[in-house]
Amino acid sequence: MAALTEDRNTPRRGDSLLVGDAIAASTILFAGGMYVLDSTGAAKPAVAADKKPVRAVATRQSTPVDEIVPGERAVFRFNNSAAAAAISRADIGNNAFAADDNTVAKTGSCIAGEIIDVDDVGVWVHVGKAAVPTTA
Repeated sequence: MAALTEDRNTPRRGDSLLVGDAIAASTILFAGGMYVLDSTGAAKPAVAADKKPVRAVATRQSTPVDEIVPGERAVFRFNNSAAAAAISRADIGNNAFAADDNTVAKTGSCIAGEIIDVDDVGVWVHVGKAAVPTTA
């Protein structure tokens, strides 16, 4: 998949926690896209190389003119990666990782959240809640 270039209707399950964050300079956040906080604490679209976890999903398109992006932390359905990075039902309970602002993968450095479900359309991820690692 590719990063968003327009707003996306990202389905959500259940209740959400609303957040609001300042927007990084020269940034556009599209509705339905995952975002992270940069080193200054400002919101920017999530990419695979990010080290911080996904903060929230933008609820509307926002730019620095808006100053604050409204976001939600809840269970959302994102696009699934392909090939070896694809998430399957066997991965439920593990962390999903952001591949871009609307796609999740099985591995990576930017935790999107806990995998709740996988269906024919995508992967349901609890943004704002990482899976608890198990000990053997």
